[in-house]
Amino acid sequence: MLGAAAAIMSFGSLFKLHALLRAVSYRPRVPDAPTPDAAATRFSFALLVPAHDEPDVLGVALRGLALVDHPEVEIVAVVDPADDGGTLAAARQAASLHPGRVSVFLEPPGTHRKPAALNAAVAGRTQDMIGVFDADGLVSPDLLRVVEDLFARHDLDALQTGNQAVAAKPNWYQLHNIAEYRWMFLSTATRRPDSHRVVRLSGNSVFLRAETLRKIGGWRPDQLAEDCDLSLRLALARARTMTWYEDSLVTIEQVPPGPASFVRQRTRWNQGFIQVLRGSEWVSLPWRQRLGFLRVLLEAPARALALPALLLGVGLAGSSLANLLIVAPPTALGILNTGLLTVILSRLPERFGVRVRFREHLKLWVFAPAFQGLLSLAAVRALWRTARGDTAWEKTAHTTVLPASAAFSQSRQETPAPRYDGGGRSR
Repeated sequence: MLGAAAAIMSFGSLFKLHALLRAVSYRPRVPDAPTPDAAATRFSFALLVPAHDEPDVLGVALRGLALVDHPEVEIVAVVDPADDGGTLAAARQAASLHPGRVSVFLEPPGTHRKPAALNAAVAGRTQDMIGVFDADGLVSPDLLRVVEDLFARHDLDALQTGNQAVAAKPNWYQLHNIAEYRWMFLSTATRRPDSHRVVRLSGNSVFLRAETLRKIGGWRPDQLAEDCDLSLRLALARARTMTWYEDSLVTIEQVPPGPASFVRQRTRWNQGFIQVLRGSEWVSLPWRQRLGFLRVLLEAPARALALPALLLGVGLAGSSLANLLIVAPPTALGILNTGLLTVILSRLPERFGVRVRFREHLKLWVFAPAFQGLLSLAAVRALWRTARGDTAWEKTAHTTVLPASAAFSQSRQETPAPRYDGGGRSR
């Protein structure tokens, strides 16, 4: 048991090491000079913001989105009318402040879940592109012009742009979460569509060609990780998809406010991966895509079983030389990976509002095992909920405490958004 657990953890750590090395070596940059008609409007956009119980953050997100630099965009707050009145009031207030730019879509009765709400909202849209943003997102006004150019340049069907979780005064698990977001997006960013792997989409700051989205049937209402399932079906449809990352245009979102909220969020993600794994569609992927995607889907059950088994095995077998040699590889890889995380954390741009000092690096090292424990707990909960048939949606809480980087968004709400001049610059 000890050897098997150590092997599983070493295997996972090697994949993480590869991703971290990609992230450390990645150099974000603005795209090449846009095509000659980049200043012209080529696509219309509908930006959907699903919001349940979000009265404290929705208004800020909608006001920021209303100032994006694009003439043909509609920001749609997707709200459950049975939700608390505060969320609906915040959406209607933003719509009154930006008439013709922000609208409110009331979910049909019985919708309840984000995927079903998104499908209902898309059904009545005539725009070329559909974007999805979280209710706590802070968005750069320049984002849509670059997204538009990337869709035209690469004839894309879907585009994932960068997200970054931040916190005003990050504690130990929030620091790990911040570094995790950074390396996950940097390690998957590409300069062009990638046909050799399944490009994983997130549920925030993602853009889809409306025609393609309708062809594959939209989001599946029963999925807990609807973005993962959508990524798979886009790959099976041979859609042209890519992830693009540039620091100044990253969408900022909040880290879950407490460890319990973080565990619930990761439980939902892991349970969604298990849902996709239990399906059979991924088997139809080409072998290279299948192996990469399968590693993602197997991460939750592997994490749920390996770390507890490793700790139990060490406890039962004692600290003999043989056992120490068995646990040495995953331990060494874990230390190496944490070292790379400190490099990634130290390179956070100032606009993210996270001060990285010696104490932050110390927290990252000291609490690395505890963070792995939280991830394992979430994976165990996901397996337990799956076994019980419990697929209730566990919502991630958001707070009114915005990071210092919120000044980036809020200050732009007080001044006109810069214009995209067609030469790769803002003015």
